[in-house]
Amino acid sequence: PRFGRIVGEALLLVAAYRLHALARGPGAEILGEVAADSARLRLDREGARRLHDLCADLRGGVLKLGQLVSARIDLLPDAYAEELGRLQDRVPPVPFEDIEEEIEAALGAPLDALFESFERAPLAAASLAQVHGAVLPGGIRVAVKVLVPGIEEVVETDLAALRVVAPALREVWPRADVET
Repeated sequence: PRFGRIVGEALLLVAAYRLHALARGPGAEILGEVAADSARLRLDREGARRLHDLCADLRGGVLKLGQLVSARIDLLPDAYAEELGRLQDRVPPVPFEDIEEEIEAALGAPLDALFESFERAPLAAASLAQVHGAVLPGGIRVAVKVLVPGIEEVVETDLAALRVVAPALREVWPRADVET
């Protein structure tokens, strides 16, 4: 489902830009110049919103890529740089129960045996991990960085999907070396 969703969203994006190009292409009088420019801006805004939502929803490698490209304002249309820029500091956290299970599996003991206290709410959430505050036995306060459960498989799937869609995305962002 993840692979299909990434590829599906990318192909929808490419198809929308191709339709726009056909309406604007040589001999196509469907759109006037001003209307075509306005339609392109709307297309950029809608595409950027959809890409942001995909990245935020799926997290993992897709989100990391969204964060990385958002910093390349020289390569992306403004709408994409702005919308994806929101991914830099607003990533939804993984549910605590999943984090607790990941820690206990990795360290081989329940949280209450490992820590005097462990904060359920993360201090920070990112594309591949999140950080929780905790107190070790003896009272030493620490930050515990926990990889998102199953992140290795998620990143592998994301990379495979991106390899499939990268050539087509070249049309959407011609200034970016999408395949690299």
